[in-house]
Amino acid sequence: MKNLLTLLVMVLFTVATLSSCGDDAKTTAKTTTTPPVKQEVKKPEPAPEATASADGEAVYNKACHVCHKAGVAGAAATEGETLDKKRWETMAAKGMPTLKEHAIAGFTGDFGAMPAKGTCMDCTDEQIEAAIKFMFNKVGVAVK
Repeated sequence: MKNLLTLLVMVLFTVATLSSCGDDAKTTAKTTTTPPVKQEVKKPEPAPEATASADGEAVYNKACHVCHKAGVAGAAATEGETLDKKRWETMAAKGMPTLKEHAIAGFTGDFGAMPAKGTCMDCTDEQIEAAIKFMFNKVGVAVK
């Protein structure tokens, strides 16, 4: 009798467990929906000049401003009391290829030393050039 009662309890437990699993599967099937498809909207590409300007300002804010904002360590200042526009004009006369070479490789001149890439070692050569253009634009001097 005891074995029969144990067997009956096991059968009832199994039936209850299996019947509850079936209900969850039906409920899940009824409530499952396909998620909506997201439409990807392409943003228009900015003009190359705008991108270069934005990159130049970003690089300036990331690395160049540390010395160039106030003229630290002999760097040509981009603002403040130490801004020397004639110095920027003298540098501009050297031309972009020379300025780019000095900024990328590093340079020691009469006023101090420019470390290679202005310590922005993860910057590309194009980003360094964009930063140079940004700084000259900031001080109002055209580069030849």
